[in-house]
Amino acid sequence: FYRMSTTIINAYIQPVMANYLGRLEKRMRETGINTPKLYIMQSNGGVSTFAGSAKKPVATVLSGPAGGVIASMGTCERVGINNIITFDMGGTSCDVALIHQGNPVITTQGKINLRPIALPMLDIHTVSAGGGTIARLDAVGGLQVGPDSAGADPGPVCYDRGGENITITDANMVIGVLDPDHFLGGRMKLNKPKAERLLEERIAKPLTMHLMEAAHGVLDIINVKMEEAIKAVSSQRGYDIRDFTLVAFGGGGPMHAGRMALDLGIPSVLIPLTPGVHSALGLLMSDVKHDYVRSKLVGLDDLDLEEINPMFGQLIEQAKADLHGEGFRDSEIKMDPYLDLRYAGQGYELTVPCAMPPMNNDE
Repeated sequence: FYRMSTTIINAYIQPVMANYLGRLEKRMRETGINTPKLYIMQSNGGVSTFAGSAKKPVATVLSGPAGGVIASMGTCERVGINNIITFDMGGTSCDVALIHQGNPVITTQGKINLRPIALPMLDIHTVSAGGGTIARLDAVGGLQVGPDSAGADPGPVCYDRGGENITITDANMVIGVLDPDHFLGGRMKLNKPKAERLLEERIAKPLTMHLMEAAHGVLDIINVKMEEAIKAVSSQRGYDIRDFTLVAFGGGGPMHAGRMALDLGIPSVLIPLTPGVHSALGLLMSDVKHDYVRSKLVGLDDLDLEEINPMFGQLIEQAKADLHGEGFRDSEIKMDPYLDLRYAGQGYELTVPCAMPPMNNDE
């Protein structure tokens, strides 16, 4: 079922993606961009050529936050930090991932709109928590934050572009984390009085709270939601969160990281020099990466190497042919073989490295 779902999703979006990339490349060439190879980010943390992505677009559907994970790995490698939790908070969502001993956690299953995709990808946990996330009172008078967002247009109330819903950005400005006179380096002035008035009318007064208490309440709720996401990729999977550094980026990440690190007991926080474009940096740091998968359901005791080694051989030859076609020499190609294994009765696989084929019984 998972393979069928993946195949159908790929077939469904392939003509749309191929058409889009074709038009994009044409426009880029017309504007004078003559780079020999054009690349697209993939869900696995690597990049693929336009032609490769047009053939297998399903490999790109979860690639949005992958650039931030790759950039965080590169940054932390340069400062000698091996265990990190990436915390990417943007306008509408928060994406977190875990890197242990310099290696990101990889999963072989993801979902888009409840439809499974069975391909290797970075294991990134997402929650609806961003700068535009809306705070309001629910039907019974309780404070609710999210999951809906004010988006970029009209955006938060303080942007003064017609927004009427209190957001996380408004709460941060009310408590003084954001300076209304120096937003975007002073290029955009925020309307603090309007945000304070609406926060007072819609949340503080109905809850009989002081304005500042209401703003802190909004932030406390969204912080707990994001902290649960961090726990989901760390302590709930057996990692000691005290061994990790929280790397905060995106437009909102650095504003929340300090409080969250204190709440969770994370001992250190690293904020990149340019957190707002940190994920874009990751796109420039990524290698070309392709995944080749072949299914063989068999008990380990019944594994026949005379059958498995040729299957690996076919995948290796296919990989070499594709990379040679993209202009890479043998000296520039690195192969990493893995096996997806699970215990009898287990409903998911564990991806483990194996010896480079051909394997023998001793391995």
